[in-house]
Amino acid sequence: MSRLSYLINYNLLLCSAFLKRDKKIVAISLIEHIGDIIANEPISREVRRMHPDAEVIWFVRKPYKELLRNNHHIDKVYTIFCLTTWILIQKKFHFDKVYDLHFNGRTCSICKCSLNKENVDDSINGTNYLTYGGLLKAVCLHNKIEVMDSIPQMYIPEKVISGSAKFVPKVKFIVIHCMSNETIKEWDVEKWSRLVTNIMDEYKIKVVEIGYRSKLNIQSDNYHNLCGKLSILQSGVIIKKAMLFIGIDSGPAHMANALGTPGIILIGEYYFGMNNYNPYSGNYGSLNKCRLIHSNSTVKEISVETVLQKILSLFKEESLIS
Repeated sequence: MSRLSYLINYNLLLCSAFLKRDKKIVAISLIEHIGDIIANEPISREVRRMHPDAEVIWFVRKPYKELLRNNHHIDKVYTIFCLTTWILIQKKFHFDKVYDLHFNGRTCSICKCSLNKENVDDSINGTNYLTYGGLLKAVCLHNKIEVMDSIPQMYIPEKVISGSAKFVPKVKFIVIHCMSNETIKEWDVEKWSRLVTNIMDEYKIKVVEIGYRSKLNIQSDNYHNLCGKLSILQSGVIIKKAMLFIGIDSGPAHMANALGTPGIILIGEYYFGMNNYNPYSGNYGSLNKCRLIHSNSTVKEISVETVLQKILSLFKEESLIS
C-alpha cells in the first residue's frame, strides 16, 4: 500500500471519528521497531491513567501492529506507511493530546522529511539518548513524561499461545537471537556456532534460534532453526517458554525482558560513541535475571569464553540446572 493510499484511508477514518466523537482523542505515535515499542509500552498505561475516558489511538507501521492490538490500554491501532505519513496526519487533525515518542529531528527513512516537535528536551536526542539510561527513560525525559510503572509488558492472547504449541520443544531449551536490523549490534557467526555447539555438548540442552533469518549452519538434532517461521507474538511464546534467552541488543531481547525470561545480552559500542549502556527498564534494567556483557569496542570483541562464564553464573543464580 502506498503512502497516498494510507493518507486517503486516514482521511476517511479520522474524519469519521472526529465527526461522531463524544470522547477526547489522544494520539500516541511510535511507528517502529520491536524493541522501541516494547520498551515504551509503559507509556500506554500512563496515558490511559491520565486520560481514562479518552479514545487512545497508537500510530505504528504495519509490521509492528500485532505488538499493540492486544494492549487493552489502547482503543485503536492505526497503521501508517512511514514517519512522513504521521507528520502529515498530525498537521491535518487536531488531537486533544499527542504523545509523539520519537526523538525530535528524526528523519523519515523513506521521504527524508524531518520531525519538528515543540516543548521537548532537545538536549536528549538520537545521538546521545542511551547515555541517559534505558530507552523508556530517555524517551520520557525527552518528552517530559513521567510513568508510575516502568516494567514493560507484552500482550499475547491465548489463541496465539495455543497456536504456537507445535513450535515449542517438549524438553528444556535455550532460545537465541543472532541477527539485528543493524549490523553494528551483531556478533560473529563463527562465535555463535561455537557457543551453540558448546551448550549442546556441555549441558545437553536443545537450542532454538528465532529471528527473521539465520546465518548459522549447524547440523544437530539439538539445534532447531525457527527463523522466518514465526510471527512476532509467536516468537514471544517461544521466548516465554525458554529457560534462557541469549542474544544481542535487539527486539527479542526486549521481549525476553518483558516476558520475564532470564537473559544473556551482548552489547557493544553503538553509534556516536554510545557504549556501556543499559537500554532496558524492569528486570534487565535492574540487572535482575540477566547478564549484560559489554564490550568497550564492537560487540564482535566479546569472547565465547566470556559468554559461557556468564551463562554458568546465571544458571546457578536462577537455579536453571541442578
